[in-house]
Amino acid sequence: MKIVLLTIISLLLILACATDIKIASSAEILLWLRIDVLLYRHSELRISISGIGNVIVGNLTKGATYVTTLRLSKGISLYNITYKGSIIIVRQNNMIKILHEGKCAVIFTGNGTVNVDIEVFTNVMNFYVPVIGNEATFSLDKIDFPENFDKILMVIGFEGATNKVISYVVHNGEILNITADPRLLGSLAVLELDKSSYMGRYVVRLVSSPVVLPSMYVVEMGNITWGYEGLVKGRVHVNLTSIISKYPTDKQFFGVYLEIFQVPHNATVRVIAPHALLSSVITKDIFVVRKTSMIVMSHDFYIDVVEPTYVKISAIPLSLTDNGILVTRYPENYIIGYIKASCLLLKPYVLMLNSTTRKYVAKSKQLLLHAADLSKRPLQTLDVSIQIRNAINDTIQREYLIHKLPLLLNITPNDIIYVTALSNFTRVMDYIIMSPPSNITLRASLSELLLEIRDYEDKLVSNVTIYMSGPNQAGPVIINTLSLNGTLRVSCIPVGSYTISVLKDGIVLVRDVLNITRPGLYVVHVPLFSIKIQVFDRKGRRISGANVLVHNEHIYLKGITDEKGEISLDQVPPGTYYIQVIWMNKTVYEDFIEIVEGHTDIALTLNLFDLKIRVSSPLIKAFRGKKVFLISNSIEISTEVDEYGFALFKYIPPGSYLLRFNGIEKNVVVRDKDVLVEIRIPFIVILKEVIRSYWEFICITIGLIVVLILLFKIRSKGELIIE
Repeated sequence: MKIVLLTIISLLLILACATDIKIASSAEILLWLRIDVLLYRHSELRISISGIGNVIVGNLTKGATYVTTLRLSKGISLYNITYKGSIIIVRQNNMIKILHEGKCAVIFTGNGTVNVDIEVFTNVMNFYVPVIGNEATFSLDKIDFPENFDKILMVIGFEGATNKVISYVVHNGEILNITADPRLLGSLAVLELDKSSYMGRYVVRLVSSPVVLPSMYVVEMGNITWGYEGLVKGRVHVNLTSIISKYPTDKQFFGVYLEIFQVPHNATVRVIAPHALLSSVITKDIFVVRKTSMIVMSHDFYIDVVEPTYVKISAIPLSLTDNGILVTRYPENYIIGYIKASCLLLKPYVLMLNSTTRKYVAKSKQLLLHAADLSKRPLQTLDVSIQIRNAINDTIQREYLIHKLPLLLNITPNDIIYVTALSNFTRVMDYIIMSPPSNITLRASLSELLLEIRDYEDKLVSNVTIYMSGPNQAGPVIINTLSLNGTLRVSCIPVGSYTISVLKDGIVLVRDVLNITRPGLYVVHVPLFSIKIQVFDRKGRRISGANVLVHNEHIYLKGITDEKGEISLDQVPPGTYYIQVIWMNKTVYEDFIEIVEGHTDIALTLNLFDLKIRVSSPLIKAFRGKKVFLISNSIEISTEVDEYGFALFKYIPPGSYLLRFNGIEKNVVVRDKDVLVEIRIPFIVILKEVIRSYWEFICITIGLIVVLILLFKIRSKGELIIE
């Protein structure tokens, strides 16, 4: 509970702007540092390979940092990679595979040795310390660390935005070395501590910087002139004079949105606004803000804070028209701060103010409230909260905590109506209504999203996982869905910036920011390619019916070449792949290929040869049409002897085979060229064929004579019967 409270207190933000808010010296700004401690048990994954071959290293976990292919010549290569988890080494013929958590992490084809250790991430802890003046102190003495670690990293950063930077860190009187990206301008310090002497007192010294550094929680304000967000105590002077001077008009005002997060819950905030236009309604210059308020100013004002309280302030320039209507020059759906509300200062019924004091007559009327999204489609499922307050004594008249529109209200001219709405825990509507007409449609900052995922050839990508989070990359709206056809439709999604990730087969194809500002079609292109693989033999003949496998640790693709010797694979992510060609149940080709843009047509040449058999015999016609069998451990195929005594086997991979013909067997070895094998028929086989041939002839002749005699006798008997 303590950590949660400190986290809430420590969300300090400054919205980057053209002119900063000036805070008087009597206001105390509370600043916190976040300390993260990371422990490691350290070793390394080292691969030492000698010989000739290829190495592919895969990115399997968040701990791994790259995917690469290393082609080796004679020599020794050292490779260092970090993984978390179990490692298994498997040897297969001339291939060494390293498996991480059951998946292939490293493939080496060649001759070499592999030694493996693992670096294990063991623990993370964090805590917060306050900044007093320009110094923050803390100690690690009371933190019990496990014994089995080798290295301590400590990361020091600011919670919120500040104009201070980290100058140096002192540990037990000694200044420590700080390592961090210089682009962070001192907003982050990374220190590697000694395992044996990490205990003791740490002092973080800060200095002021001319640059206001944004924190990790920075909110984009769009065209808003200025804004402030942070923890304050005392009296804060909000200076509008210098801002108004940038807009030299006679009737210039500012709409100031003030939101209070009370810490503790019973804290109160007084707004001292002697020149507020709403003072003619509120009838007093000092009023209490309990949660949120919109005030219209033309001069400076003050915020008087008794207890440390987290506040948010934002402003936009307004102009007062001749008929007493406050307007802004920004578009209708202008977003106020992080609130994502349609600008409540554009409608005539929002702030109908003039320079004279209003006289209210307690005459009630009915107000019908509707809700619509940015496409003006009615919203009947949006939960809204409505509070009706009396403008004279600032008391709550009625409240509707959770209600759906449309809603019919009975109001008086003295009533101010506050309407807010949340969608997916994101505020999409924030209105203050004064002197309204009888019927109002409130516009919610909700849109309809139609998303298409397309490859570089503008084809829809099927079976992709779409992950979105936001808005503004930090909100609670989360979409995680599997799209079978590459499209996604979401109704009533809050407008804003979303972080979108598109994954296919576990691979993150793209991670980007999607700005949803209005309803419409949004297209995200992902790097997927259509590849064509052609398979030839050494003579340039196309090989049809070959099995082609293309895979790495994430993707497994396969297909069979057509009659043109080609295979096409669609929507293949870029990367390094291991390709294999299987022909006649043998792997006849294997190598690594790189799939990148511009390299999607791949031609493979296989070491396949022709095996020709010549049958030697004086009676060659006797063997015409007989089958010749070619047998190995993996196949058994056959072909027939032609009229010239030849039989041909095409596209034979290297290896040892057994030829079998007419009871004759012969061993054949195919190496690196075409092979001609002669089979001589022994005399005894020829004699058997001759005898078998003549015996068949004699049997056929005798059979024909017997048939003719029988037919003659039958005919003779038939003639006697007729007579």
